[in-house]
Amino acid sequence: MRLFAWVFVLFVALIGDAGAQEQRDSLEGSCAKPFNSMPRGELSWDRVRNNLEAEWKRFGYRTVDYTGGRCLVSKRGKIEDDDIDAVEDVLRYWRAVGTAADDKHVRCEKDPWSAAFISWVFVESGATIERGDGQGQFCPDDGHATYVWHMARQQRLREKGVPFLVYDAAVVSPAVGDLICANRESSRFAYGSYLEPRGNSQTRGKPMRAHCDVVVNKDANAVRAIGGNVQDGVAMSIIPLDPRGLLVDTPEWRDWKVVVRPPFAGAITAMKMPIGWKADRSPGRCFHDRRLIADDRFHPNEQCEPRKPKPND
Repeated sequence: MRLFAWVFVLFVALIGDAGAQEQRDSLEGSCAKPFNSMPRGELSWDRVRNNLEAEWKRFGYRTVDYTGGRCLVSKRGKIEDDDIDAVEDVLRYWRAVGTAADDKHVRCEKDPWSAAFISWVFVESGATIERGDGQGQFCPDDGHATYVWHMARQQRLREKGVPFLVYDAAVVSPAVGDLICANRESSRFAYGSYLEPRGNSQTRGKPMRAHCDVVVNKDANAVRAIGGNVQDGVAMSIIPLDPRGLLVDTPEWRDWKVVVRPPFAGAITAMKMPIGWKADRSPGRCFHDRRLIADDRFHPNEQCEPRKPKPND
């Protein structure tokens, strides 16, 4: 009986290791090499905050309100494919993940660009680039799930100097400067899928799709976070907190799973609402999918093909 028990334990361990290997095979890879973009000194919150605020301003201060279990666009701003300047902005973000995208790539949204935006923010703000070897701070990628996976791997393997710390959003309240990440499309993106040695058997084998924003302001009831490709622009999201200070899920929109704390040096101060920003008193309803422009203002008779989602985007 004792021999049988040891054989069973060994069998479970082997299954767990196979699951971990499955995750590594699908997510490890080499991190992207940004085009025309080099780290600018030491990563700091001031640089991240300033870059986030500048891009939010460029897109017209769009605000998305998730309080009350709903999603409302309270300030429209620029749309990714309806303004040639916005197209150029998104192309800048794509270069941060080594993608030489053209304007049609943006206008037809062949790939979601929210992770490219976050990668651009951190690379431009001084994060050293990981090359797939567990060293460095940030792994530029066009998928949020991938760069968070690299952060979690470093957290498991490195005994000191851990660049980013990954926490379970169900138990840790986000602070100003944190990345907050939600699951998308009922994928296996979850804290347990990253940091448990054998992963979660119920989610193994499914792709991981996520969305992350950066918290720039917080009060007792909500956090305000800026991210890309939110309602087709760079937008500030208002996300409610429960009495414990934890992120509240918004049905159909955001299912929060992970909080990531970057290694910022020095004080972390909240972003103030900038001069020139005014709340829109006529909020509009959010949309899940919108027909993209790609019309003769850019190229005559151009048509967009339906986008096929990629694993781990």
